[in-house]
Amino acid sequence: MATYAGPADCTDPVVTIEESDLEDADKYIRTLLRRIGIDPDIALPDADGLDLLRRLAVAHAQMIAALRGAADGETVLWRKHDSYRAQAAGLEKSVNAETLGLAATGSGASGYGSVAIGRG
Repeated sequence: MATYAGPADCTDPVVTIEESDLEDADKYIRTLLRRIGIDPDIALPDADGLDLLRRLAVAHAQMIAALRGAADGETVLWRKHDSYRAQAAGLEKSVNAETLGLAATGSGASGYGSVAIGRG
C-alpha cells in the first residue's frame, strides 16, 4: 500500500492510476529524500511537508500512468505525461528539510537531525 498518496488523491479522469504507480511514486520520493540527506524512515515532516510530498507523489504517479497509456499512441496522454513530468520536476526542486518542516542537521534547533545533550 502506498504511503504518500492514495487513489483518491489522483483526480484526473483521463489518467488511470494503478496501485503500482503509487508505489513507484513512493520509491521515487524515498530516493529523493535520501539523496538530499533525509532518512524517510525516521523523518516526520509537518502537515505542509506531507502535503508537498503528497502532491509530488500524485504528479509522479500520474506521469507514470499517462506514459503507460500513451504507449499506444494516444497524444492526449503524451501531453498529460509532459505536464505531470514538469509539475513533478518543479515540486522536486522545492523539497528540502525546511519545506518539509524539519530542522536542519546541526542547527541547534530541535527536530530532525538534532540531539539534545545535557541534564534535565
